[in-house]
Amino acid sequence: MAEDKRAAPTTAAMVGRYALTYAGLCLLVTLAYWALERWLGSAPGGNAMGIVVPFLAAMTTGQLYVVRAGQAPDKGTLWRWAALFWLVTMLISLALAGLAYAGGALDGQFAEALADPTGLKVLGAALAVMAVLLFFILRLGIGMGLRQGMRAARRS
Repeated sequence: MAEDKRAAPTTAAMVGRYALTYAGLCLLVTLAYWALERWLGSAPGGNAMGIVVPFLAAMTTGQLYVVRAGQAPDKGTLWRWAALFWLVTMLISLALAGLAYAGGALDGQFAEALADPTGLKVLGAALAVMAVLLFFILRLGIGMGLRQGMRAARRS
């Protein structure tokens, strides 16, 4: 019987899959909020979406790796992916924030924080804490996706 030798996706392929999944989920959430706002007149707060969307994208990407490779990568690769996924998340988020700012969607949102130097420091500290937390949440998402994929592979 021939061995099942599947080629493991490269890191670049995994980062590309994560970026596409993350961008797709961002678009899906944005459309859902837009539809709720349009048809119901209000949408729920989206505070958790900055964490949930990257977590789901990392989890999906980790699960796809197991489906393609049939095994989990080494721990060093997982941490490298977490760092690269974090970088992709930051770049996409900064690009979206820049577009929102350029389009006037953020007018007045940060006026109070920018007017007071203390408020700006608090905002910066909160963003820094969230950025560090996001890194570990991405690593957790990758690991959970790998475990889900391995469980599914054992069942089939």
